[in-house]
Amino acid sequence: MRSKILPVLLVAVVLLAAGCGASSQVAARSQDDRIDIAYTGWPEDAAIVGVTGALLEDLGYEVRVHRVGQSEAIDGVASGRYDVFGDVWVPVHEELLDRAGEGRENPLDGRLDELDLLNSWVVGVTRSSLAVPSYVGINRVDEIEGSGVKRALVLAPGASALGPLPEEALSRWGLEVEEYGSAAAMLEEVGRLYSRREPFVFLAWAPHWMNREYEITYLEDPGYALGSLTLPAEIRIITRRGMEEQQPLAHALIDTIVLTQSQVEDVQLAIREAGGPEEGARRWLAANRDLRSTWLRNAGARAVGS
Repeated sequence: MRSKILPVLLVAVVLLAAGCGASSQVAARSQDDRIDIAYTGWPEDAAIVGVTGALLEDLGYEVRVHRVGQSEAIDGVASGRYDVFGDVWVPVHEELLDRAGEGRENPLDGRLDELDLLNSWVVGVTRSSLAVPSYVGINRVDEIEGSGVKRALVLAPGASALGPLPEEALSRWGLEVEEYGSAAAMLEEVGRLYSRREPFVFLAWAPHWMNREYEITYLEDPGYALGSLTLPAEIRIITRRGMEEQQPLAHALIDTIVLTQSQVEDVQLAIREAGGPEEGARRWLAANRDLRSTWLRNAGARAVGS
């Protein structure tokens, strides 16, 4: 029989957290109070880790963030090493989910063999392609040749959540490829070239703060030369199997948070200004207290009713 005490404690914790300041924390509850989050360091992952981690801490959880690669993040949640990972692009990462959920024909049904796939935490779907500064004046990838664009700034495999970029297409367009190990490093060069109004093409996606910083044109790919790179995706969260029953409030909160793409970019800009996910997310939450309180109250209601 389910204890009658736990729902009362959950309600008390949520009411305290919903009414407290952004830097306050309520006392830890009488359930497992540690949450292990897998984190790739990708910009959208930084946004959800920062927001989720701050709110979990306000609920009294001890939050531990583990910097890992994408494959390790998904496999780690499936094995129970981590509780949550928030940067799974569906269907882009379908193969990794299939491997983690062996024996399951369709990973999109929300229940894998060893992990749970939650709903998208970003409204709408992603957008990704090669892009150029709008001053270059082209709209399609087959217009790259003859446009004066010679340099292509891209990311190394594993440096982002995006699908693979076909190298043969870049060679076909006569581009000199420059590969970067992180989005931050690539965008530093993007900013330098953009300020000098030089022609170049680079890997772009949304949601991301680059769409606020620069006037860019995502290149259309009618011939599918870029393959799955331009495939729209939902950004979803995975949690370890059993978390919903063992840590109902934490699980409910994680599954309650939903951001518009504009809000994701707002959080990213706050993180960029603050110099880190935790401080940036807390600043953003402090400026969005009503949304913060709504998430906490909804999570409490779901946890009590589960």
